[in-house]
Amino acid sequence: MGATDYTPADSLAGYDAVAAPSEAVDRTYPAALHFDASSKALLLTGTAYSDMHPVDSQMAIGLLFAQGSFLGDTTIGHTLRHVQLGQPAARLQRDVESRVRRANPVARLLARGDVEILSVQAEQNARVGRLSVLTQYRNLRTRQTGSIAS
Repeated sequence: MGATDYTPADSLAGYDAVAAPSEAVDRTYPAALHFDASSKALLLTGTAYSDMHPVDSQMAIGLLFAQGSFLGDTTIGHTLRHVQLGQPAARLQRDVESRVRRANPVARLLARGDVEILSVQAEQNARVGRLSVLTQYRNLRTRQTGSIAS
């Protein structure tokens, strides 16, 4: 006999009886996956992915990815790499804070009232061409604070 239990005369070619469905498994999936900036990977807890609040996840995505580097949606991310280094500290601070607030999806979270930016600290090393930014925020849904270094 061929690959199925039926002969070609019984029905259409390639037809086989549908197997009984397997038992349903109740699964609880995380609301948002925890992305670790240092390893650039999703965190695992045992054999399951670690989760975090969706607002915190969106803040991380907006401030850890440079705009245009996320291939799924090139509008996601920040424009901090376009900051002019070597400018006076006050001007640099205003520029960086503005770019943090306009990052996608950070701007949407601010507009919806899901998050509050507590502080943005910018430090430049123009000699080596490096900008360090620390953003502290409060998730207004959970009332917890968080910080992201980008």
